[in-house]
Amino acid sequence: MESFQLTSEHTIHRFVLSRCETNCRTVDDIVAVFTWQLESDLSLALLSVFDNYAHAIRCGTTITADIKSAKCFVWCSSPGLLDTSAIPLQIHAIGIADLGDRFAINYEESPYPAVNQMIQDWIAILRSPDVFVRSGLAVALQAANE
Repeated sequence: MESFQLTSEHTIHRFVLSRCETNCRTVDDIVAVFTWQLESDLSLALLSVFDNYAHAIRCGTTITADIKSAKCFVWCSSPGLLDTSAIPLQIHAIGIADLGDRFAINYEESPYPAVNQMIQDWIAILRSPDVFVRSGLAVALQAANE
């Protein structure tokens, strides 16, 4: 994991995942694994999967040559509603890009340490040889064998 300051207020964490380290073959496969993890926790909700690559094409903007696909996985955590100022902090986004021989996964640090750990755990699951994607759904090898 690499971390860097995008601005003085925004810390970005970047994970680079080689294709040989995961059973995921596409950005959509990674989205499926993240969705699978998110759906196992009732305090989380998927808001959107935004196709940044398609949007850039529609807008006619520049796309770096090594980016083959890029999506943003947008979701909400609910640690409670104790203060109205915390509401916008409950929205999180994970950027996923296909760079040909590897994937880049980026997210902004959350003020909630548990959320940061959750994202890191989700990324670690991508390396598990027991997790794979079938027909757009992520499954654990044990569940697939039942």
